Amino acid sequence: MAHNLVIPLRVQDYADLQFLHVNYLWSVIRSKIGQSVSAWIADKTVAEARGMLQNPALTIKEIAIRLGFLEAPHFSNYFKKHISQNPAEYRKLHVGRVSRLDRNRRRSYPAIAKTSPSVPFRLFLKTD
Repeated sequence: MAHNLVIPLRVQDYADLQFLHVNYLWSVIRSKIGQSVSAWIADKTVAEARGMLQNPALTIKEIAIRLGFLEAPHFSNYFKKHISQNPAEYRKLHVGRVSRLDRNRRRSYPAIAKTSPSVPFRLFLKTD
C-alpha cells in the first residue's frame, strides 16, 4: 500500500498531518498520554522499527529510509539510544520469534506473509 512513504519525524509534521496547531498537539498528547510529543513520536518510531526488523527481507538501510532517516547510521544510533541494542543485534535476537497469532495470519493470508509491507503509523487523536 503506502510502504514507500517516508514518515516524518518532526512534531510540526505530525501536527500538519492532523491539521492541528503544534501547541494544541502538544497539549492534547500531554493530557491524554502524559508524555511529550517528542517522546511519543520516539516510542512510535521505535515500535515501527521493531516491527520492520522482524522482516529479514528489509535491510537496515531500507528500514531507516522508510522511517524518515537520511542515513542508516543515524537510525542505528537513534534505535540504540532507545533500545540499548543496535538494529542488527535486535534483529539477530528477535527474528524468527513469531507469535502464534502472526503464524495464523500468515496461514490465512499467504500474500501478506510474503510481502509484509510496512504501513506508516499515523497520529489519530480523539479530542472528545
